[in-house]
Amino acid sequence: MSSTYYQKAVEQRPNAVEPKFGLVKPLNALNQVSQLQATYQAILKIDPQNTQANYWTGVFLLNQKAYDKAARYIERVVGLYPFDYDANLSLAWCYLNLGRKADARLLYGKALLVRPNDPTALAGLKCAS
Repeated sequence: MSSTYYQKAVEQRPNAVEPKFGLVKPLNALNQVSQLQATYQAILKIDPQNTQANYWTGVFLLNQKAYDKAARYIERVVGLYPFDYDANLSLAWCYLNLGRKADARLLYGKALLVRPNDPTALAGLKCAS
């Protein structure tokens, strides 16, 4: 199984990010959520600005309705990639659910710059207005 291979690679190179990312897909496919989140946290200990680990940790927390915590992770991604569609849209949903409608509108607008007429961004913008 590929997760066994990557686990061995993690053990051999504990400070390397790449083998940890190799674990992500098998853990996700096996629905091992707690191990998946632990893997992302291990990546962030090594590389706190890692956009993939920050984004997916934020999305996980967003889906758990932990909007304040989710926003902290996704804000890092938007700070590094200000026009990333997925990060702007996810952060906008966090802000909307936190009552930060003006901030949410700004982010929905950025998402619409990348994907004009996107139904998800338009729906969020309508909710934030």
